[in-house]
Amino acid sequence: MLKANLLPKPNSSYTKKTVVNGVETSVVVFRYSVTGTPEEMKAYADAKGKNNRVDDKTGQTLFFSTKYVGDNVDLLILANGDVIIDTSELRKAEAVVKSMGGDLGKAIAEETARRFMNGNSEE
Repeated sequence: MLKANLLPKPNSSYTKKTVVNGVETSVVVFRYSVTGTPEEMKAYADAKGKNNRVDDKTGQTLFFSTKYVGDNVDLLILANGDVIIDTSELRKAEAVVKSMGGDLGKAIAEETARRFMNGNSEE
């Protein structure tokens, strides 16, 4: 499976100005280095096409996201060629939290958030 690891500071993120509905706004973009088997890396490069980026200094293949869900994430290549962060475990945890509610739901939410922020989504 393709993996992405947040780059170390100060290169882990930057602010980008963009226009949404005619209004200029700023968004934070997170930078990740991508690793995988040679076949996965070729599939990633093919999926990204002209938007595939490689760091000039390190030679690392890069992935960019405006959504932060952890320092170490899995990437998915969708049938349409889009590359996204795999948030399936997070969505399952969200469903459990919603179904439990109360103190148990809060405890599950806190533990899930701790695991994801520490890059331990598989615990």
